[in-house]
Amino acid sequence: MVKPMTGTLSQPQFDVLYALLRADAPLTQRQIQESTRMSLGGVNTAVRMCEAAGYIDKRRITQAGREALEPYRVDNAVIMAAGLAQRFAPISYERPKGALRVRGEGLIERQIEQLHAAGITDITVIVGYKKEYFFHLADRFGAKIVVNDDYVTRNNNGSLWVVRESLGNTYVCSSDDYFTSNPFDSHVYQAYYSAQYVEGPTQEWCITTGPGGRITGVTATTPGRCWATSTSTAHSQPASGAFSKRSTPCPKRRPSCGSRSTSSTSRSSTWSSGSTRRE
Repeated sequence: MVKPMTGTLSQPQFDVLYALLRADAPLTQRQIQESTRMSLGGVNTAVRMCEAAGYIDKRRITQAGREALEPYRVDNAVIMAAGLAQRFAPISYERPKGALRVRGEGLIERQIEQLHAAGITDITVIVGYKKEYFFHLADRFGAKIVVNDDYVTRNNNGSLWVVRESLGNTYVCSSDDYFTSNPFDSHVYQAYYSAQYVEGPTQEWCITTGPGGRITGVTATTPGRCWATSTSTAHSQPASGAFSKRSTPCPKRRPSCGSRSTSSTSRSSTWSSGSTRRE
């Protein structure tokens, strides 16, 4: 069973309360059903339970309901931008991937703006390779810039290690992701690893899942269709704590480290309480 962040709400209760929180207005059960994609019967049951607990009154979320959502609030976001982007050469010889522009927008700027739109303004950018391309983000967005001096010899696990004290209910993102629509929420029920469906062969990491979408394994390549990781994850407080306590950064000059987009230790800490979010 996939565990929620640290609260006591069921998934249907969370979905109903979050729909009301976002609307900031009374909603009918039909409107909640359209927002959450739950069945009407499921909405009815969850609404009745929330009303009994004092979370909903007159089709509005109450102060008690807002407080019940607090354990699920996203604390912050970490954007990893330290890597060499070797697979993107020769373009990455000139500038890091996150500094590239797509459809007239800078990749990392667009992602920060999407996080801000979701109400997440505590953002840390971990830099290393060509770090000067990212310094302006501090003035423009108020982002905290943290330098990973070992970016050449350590992978993303090493980048997360330098900000381990900041990890909680945290979005962990890659600077070079481009989301056509905003994937971020102010509150998240459970840790997850976002994934993109790929029809043919791919060199990306492909996820295998069990009941409830729980991640059970990963393969580096696949000859056919799969859900490929997009690097962005939502860490829960328990998973972040486990990473800080149990993980160590990859040793310097270890051949297996520093080349892939995400380290195995970082992944396992997410998977321990995570499911897939499919884009």
